Formats: sequence, C-alpha cells, structure tokens
Amino acid sequence: MKIKRLILYCLLPAGILFLTACDNELVTSTAIGNDMSLPPGAYPLRFAAAKEGVTPQARLAENPDDPKSTLWTAHTDQIGVRIGTDGAVGKYTLTAEDGSAMRADQQVYWQNTTDAYVYGWYPATTASGTNINLDDQSGGYLQFDFMHAKTESKVNYQSNQITLPFSHQMAKVNIALKSENNDLDGATVYVLGNKACTFDKGTVTPQGDKGDIKTYYDNNSKTYKAMIVPYAAALNEADNFVKIVLKDKSTYYYRETIKLEAGKIYNYTITANYKELEAIDANEQTVDITNIDRDCTITGRGKQPLTITGNNVTVTLKDVNIKCTGSKESNINVITVNENCTLTLKVEGTQNRLETNWGGGIVLNKGANIKIIGNDSDISQSALTVVTDQFNSYDNSCSSVGIGAARGVKCGDIEIKNMTLTVNGASGASDYGGTAGGAAIGSSYYGEGCGDITIDNSTLFATSGNRSTAIGLGYRGSSAGNITIKGKNTKVTAIVNNNDGWNSAGIGLPFVEQDCQIGKITFTDIANTQELDQFISTWNVTSWNKEGYKIGSGNIKKGCSASYNGIFLGDSNQPINETGKGYGSWQ
Repeated sequence: MKIKRLILYCLLPAGILFLTACDNELVTSTAIGNDMSLPPGAYPLRFAAAKEGVTPQARLAENPDDPKSTLWTAHTDQIGVRIGTDGAVGKYTLTAEDGSAMRADQQVYWQNTTDAYVYGWYPATTASGTNINLDDQSGGYLQFDFMHAKTESKVNYQSNQITLPFSHQMAKVNIALKSENNDLDGATVYVLGNKACTFDKGTVTPQGDKGDIKTYYDNNSKTYKAMIVPYAAALNEADNFVKIVLKDKSTYYYRETIKLEAGKIYNYTITANYKELEAIDANEQTVDITNIDRDCTITGRGKQPLTITGNNVTVTLKDVNIKCTGSKESNINVITVNENCTLTLKVEGTQNRLETNWGGGIVLNKGANIKIIGNDSDISQSALTVVTDQFNSYDNSCSSVGIGAARGVKCGDIEIKNMTLTVNGASGASDYGGTAGGAAIGSSYYGEGCGDITIDNSTLFATSGNRSTAIGLGYRGSSAGNITIKGKNTKVTAIVNNNDGWNSAGIGLPFVEQDCQIGKITFTDIANTQELDQFISTWNVTSWNKEGYKIGSGNIKKGCSASYNGIFLGDSNQPINETGKGYGSWQ
C-alpha cells in the first residue's frame, strides 16, 4: 500500500472567548461582611468584546487561510461555564461568530471575593456520566468536537478582563483516498478508536474497548473525517489503524504505530490498489472472503470459510484463527480452492489455526494446486495447525482431508515449505461403519487423488483419518504422484489411525480396497536405511510388521492391486525394500 502521510499539529487554542466583570462598584466590607461573601445575584459573569490585538482562533481551525474556519456557529453553539471546581454551572449561547458576545441561558454569579479559575466546556448540554456513542460518525462529527477552557491564572469578581482559551480534547483524523485502478465511490472508511466515551465538564474519558469508528465523508473536501478519543498508548504494529471497504467489498488496512493526541489533526492520503490489498479481518462479516480472487492478508479470529476463486493468488495468514461450524447436512471446509486455481498460502506468526468440526481443512478441487510457505530463515516463526474433526464424515459430500483433494476429484500438486505444520485427516463415514477417512496430506476418502506432494525444510506432525495414510492417499483413493521429503532439517511424525485393524502406511498407500497407485517416495537428504530408521523412530504406524508398512503400502484386500514406484534415498536411483524394517509393500 502506497501511503503518504502529513500530520498537522494544532498547537494553538481552537477558540477564545472573552469574559469581563460588569461595571459594579467595588464592594465594601460592609456589603460582604466578614465571610467575604457577595450578595446573591449581584455580580454576574458577563461576556464582553474580544481583547484588542488578539485574533480569536476557531474551534475547528484547520485552515488558517479560510476566515470561516475560525468561527463559531452563532446562535447555535452553547458552552458551559463554571467559577472554580464546585460552583454553579452556567450555559451561554454564542451570538457572535468570533466568540466575543453571547446570551446567558443560565447565568453564573460570583459568590465571594476569592480568586478562582474560570472553566468552560463545549458542548454545554452533555449529560454527566452518560456514555456517548462514537462508533458511527457518518452522519456528522462536529458534535464530538469536545473542548475545554481554563483561565491562564486565577481571577475574581473585580477582574477587568477574563479570557477563556478553548482547546480540543479529541484528536481529529482526516483521510483522503486515491486509487490507480479502483472505483472509490461508495467507499466506507473506519478509524480505530474507543467506540464510546463520557464528557463531563470538559473531561473526556474513554469507555470500552477500541473498535472501528465509521467516518463522515465530506463531499466538499473529498475526505473522510472522525473525532477520536486520544490514545493512552501508541498502537501496536498489528493494530489496523485505518480500514477501507470499497463497494466491491475489497478491504484495505493501514497500520501505524501512532499515539493520537488531543488537539491535533492527523491528515492521511492513502492510495489503495487492487493488487496491494493488505489485510482482511477474519471476523469481518461485511467482507466477502468466500470469493478471494486477489492477493490479501488474513488476520484475526473468525468463523467464515474461505474460497479461493482467483488463479495464482497469494494469501497470507498472519496469526489467524478461523473456526468453522458444519453439520451432518452441511460439511464446511475452512479453505476451498476452486478448480484449476493455484494458491500460495504464506504463513506468518506461530498462532495460525484452521479448524472445522465437520468437513475438510484446506480442500483442493480438480486441478487446483497449493504451496504453503513459511519463513525461509527461521521455520520456528511460521506455524500452522489444521484441525478436522475425527468423526465428521457422515455423508457422501464430505471432503475429510486435512490438506488435499476433495472427494471425487484429483487435485494438482501440494508443497509444504519452511514451517511447522500440524494437520489431521478426518474419519467417520457412516456408510462404512464410521471407520473411513482421509489423509492428513493427500486425498480425501473416496478422492481420486492428487499430484506430487513435497515436504521441504519443515517440521510436520501428520495424523491420518481411519484406513488412510498420513501422507498420501485417503481410504479408497485412486492415485497420487511422487512424494518427496527434502531438507536436512525436515522432521516428520506420522500417526496412523487404524481403529478397526485395517492397516495403512505412514507415507504412501492406505488400506487397499480398490486398485490404487502412487509414484516414487524419495528422501533426498537421507543416505541410508540407518538414517531412515532414525528419521521415523517416533512414528506411530499400527502393526506395520504384519500387513502394512511404515513407508509404502498398507494392507491389501484380496483381489485388489496396489503399486508404487519404490522408496529412494539421497541421489540413488535404486529403490530400497527392507520389509523387516517396515519399508516395502505387503503382497
């Protein structure tokens, strides 16, 4: 996102009102007595002309070159005034645009001769202790321009001239949008801020948590405006300071480690380009994440499933947590990649989790490909957990795969690189007694299969669905390409669920109940079977020494054909077949 930022610091007071005492005679000791009290109603606090040589500043002084920007709204704006901190409250309607004259709606009187500060605030009518909603300023923002004034020094009933310098208690944000290839008409802009506050005699107090504040669109200046409660602390890098939703529901975010201060105006010009979409909030219900045809970043927590419809799309998961809820009647895949689309899924952060209680994790349709890539310099900084329920596959539409081909189709290639991945395939198809499932990585139950599978420089914890492999084919899968495990730092833990005694391999072929095949199984950085022994020492593959193998094939039902093109180590072109160690095919 291309962003130009200009911050204008409003260091001068926004408005100055001038108050003078009336021309009463000096009060004698006889008149006031020994307690220094003044006769009730005798000495009103009156407003007079502006002090000579002082130019009144506006409460909205954004443009010093525009005289109208320095004016109050005569006969409309009403301020509150009080002498001291516990005196009676007065209300005055300004009758001059420069603040030099006003009408007393509720007059304030001097009660004694004691020197005191005089306080003022705008607006005058805000109820003390009442929450003011700030979350939607699209209808106007001026009513939230809260102000406070205090005399520079103490004054009294005999003071010739009293000046009240008003200052803003809120921060103001102005945003101008630009775009090289987007239609900005109808855009909605939000700024992060407290969604409510209280305003008590000039004091603004934030209420509740920060959230999106809907801004006001000024058609004259073509800018979006909002009043924001000053921040107690600067934003974090992960905070979305500005959110822009275009009418096509494309969403742009701008992040800034900024601390908004009272009395300052923050001007931004943001260029939003279609291919530079920065982030989508996973919980944002107004954003269409069921039709992602563009590069984007997904953040936050949500429950909406994602559908990838664009080819060669890059989606970044940045500490995102998406939990989908399906049912027996409606399976929900967390991410679905449409037919012939290619998705590059970048993983940033260690708190990424995709979960469904009824369906598949990342499901690829016919011909779709996926690359899941983490941090190439430090794989510990990129972690993803994909959870499918172990007993969710109750109808014929279920995908049931952790990452891989949807049921009934053959997808393209699957690559996992530079990350820590925890993933499981689901189990539970009722038409097979609740025992059939999909691979953790590969194909679904009854999936035709997938292309090549590559695990590169990653730590993988893969758990199969029942009768399925951890990496390879799901139960009743047909075919897969080559399976390659590469990278000196790669670690794989394969766990196979064979609850009914029908054994599958950790990598390769499942329990074979129909003809199936895969390509080569290659470990590029393992030189011999001793190193392979160590590599798979933590695997949990049930009864491999009886009718199934850790790598290769599982149990083969009589009359069925199963094949693969061998297990290869390093750069050798000769396959190994050490059945006594669990490497090979049961015949």
